[in-house]
Amino acid sequence: MEKCAGDFSQEVLNLLIENKCLDCTLFDMHNRNRFADYAVLGTYTSRSHLNGVSRCLEEWMHQNGITPMSRPMNADKWFYWDCGSFVISLMDKESRSFYNLEDLYGKTEIGN
Repeated sequence: MEKCAGDFSQEVLNLLIENKCLDCTLFDMHNRNRFADYAVLGTYTSRSHLNGVSRCLEEWMHQNGITPMSRPMNADKWFYWDCGSFVISLMDKESRSFYNLEDLYGKTEIGN
């Protein structure tokens, strides 16, 4: 059985939790927008933490045959991977509070 976007999103959520990201959340955004079915959010605690988590994410994507349509480039505090039917955002605490993606994505949280 092939994995779907929901399966991949749950795996990413688990990866972020295992890597000690804070406030890890998965949102089901079906019928809410046109850019993704799921969004995974996590908060990193330092630049070295971010680098380690990013390496784990990139390795996981490679192992699962996922080629993101966009990767973080010249990012400062918000790191974003667009994987088609799901997106991944890693932010520092201040950016997470400022951008408040939880309100943008709605109260459709399905796991944390």
